[in-house]
Amino acid sequence: MTRVRGGVLAVLMLVSQPAWARQVVPSRHAVQGIVFDSVAKRPLAGAVVHVAMRESASAPVTAATDASGRYRVSDLPAGVYVVGFYHDALIVLGLDAPSQAVDLTTDTLATVNLAIPSSLMVRALRCGADSLRADRGMLVGFVRDALNRAAIPGASVRLEWGGLAFDSANVRTVTERAIARIDADGAYAVCGVPLDAPLELLAHAPAHRALAGPVVTVPMSGIWRLDLAFADSAPDQGAAIIRGRVLNASGHAVASGRVVVETLQREVPVQDGGFLMAGLPAGSWIVEARVIGTEPQAMLVEAADGAVTPVDITVREQSQRLEAVTVVGKLDRNTRVLEEVLRRKRTGAGTVFLPGNIHLRMAMYTSDVFQNARGFTYLSATDIGGRRTPDGTPCRPVAVYLDDMYVATGFDQLDRLVPVGDVLAIETYPDMQFAPVRYRYAPGMLTGRNDPYTRPCAVVAVWTKRSY
Repeated sequence: MTRVRGGVLAVLMLVSQPAWARQVVPSRHAVQGIVFDSVAKRPLAGAVVHVAMRESASAPVTAATDASGRYRVSDLPAGVYVVGFYHDALIVLGLDAPSQAVDLTTDTLATVNLAIPSSLMVRALRCGADSLRADRGMLVGFVRDALNRAAIPGASVRLEWGGLAFDSANVRTVTERAIARIDADGAYAVCGVPLDAPLELLAHAPAHRALAGPVVTVPMSGIWRLDLAFADSAPDQGAAIIRGRVLNASGHAVASGRVVVETLQREVPVQDGGFLMAGLPAGSWIVEARVIGTEPQAMLVEAADGAVTPVDITVREQSQRLEAVTVVGKLDRNTRVLEEVLRRKRTGAGTVFLPGNIHLRMAMYTSDVFQNARGFTYLSATDIGGRRTPDGTPCRPVAVYLDDMYVATGFDQLDRLVPVGDVLAIETYPDMQFAPVRYRYAPGMLTGRNDPYTRPCAVVAVWTKRSY
């Protein structure tokens, strides 16, 4: 009985304690979300997310994103926080770290998604208004020493590509160039380069080996990243290894060939598709595969000191090489049309079919060509749509021009009006927003009506041959 009374007394004493004498466990909160790279169009792995209390000087809590771009920061006290992230992609794109505020005074779990801005916004911020041309893009990356990863003062990066120049009486090939802007930390950007076209890289750095070769193609997304790790000019030997395969266009291993690093005067054989190049200094090297009957194929490979770098090189059948020519003669109507078509091609985002194009040569009817127009959906000769809408259906109608005259019947009578043998060139722009200015206000768009079935959303222009 004595023990029971003592136990009851202890319980009564605990219950009767004042509130200040009892320990209160504070509630804990968490933040989670996804970090997305809108330029690369994929989740951003390896980003370091910072969660800091806004009114506190204490160090932020950090977490790294996984392969799916996901993060979670737990065990946070109640309060208002600022959530941001760091990644070297922000530096190379010239962006400040984006951040968001989140109130955790009531919610125990908050979702905060973060992102690198879109390609269009990045180009506008980094390159200015000229970067908004639909046929131009940007190359970015780091220029650094291969061993200590430090920026190299005096480094230069340049891109070159071929183009056509029209004078009053001739057409000639020219070389166009774009020069990089390099920051103190080694981040560089080259603005105004053409999209989906082979570009020649010319990169130099004092006391380091130069890099020169056709190893760059900026995709239609508008931005491409290419880091350059310059090797010291002194050593010819090192502990880096490149092991790879040489494949043909169908994905099968080639029987034999050679792989060359011209700068180091290294050459190794290709046997049953495989090759091994050992004893290389660490750094970026232009590796070229040479196989009989195919075009030499070069690619930029960064070899790490004491490591094996795997690489696949795909070669394609050799095409006939034509020397650059200058065409001199009277500027007739057809030449003037082609000059204007090429000029518009540089400012509009579409597909242009010029004389000699294989799709023009192989087509039985004019409408057949539109099956190969990027962004268009071909259902039949008279049912062709532009870029797909958010619900997945091709937009309609498409404005059709014939020799710069609007065709009210669209595709219905096009094959009858224009035999494919009479076609000089065809322009196709799947999105009216990115068509040349002269075609953005087709008949039906100036009526003041908002009916989507009467306002063209895409445009095609067919040009016929004339003898004058």
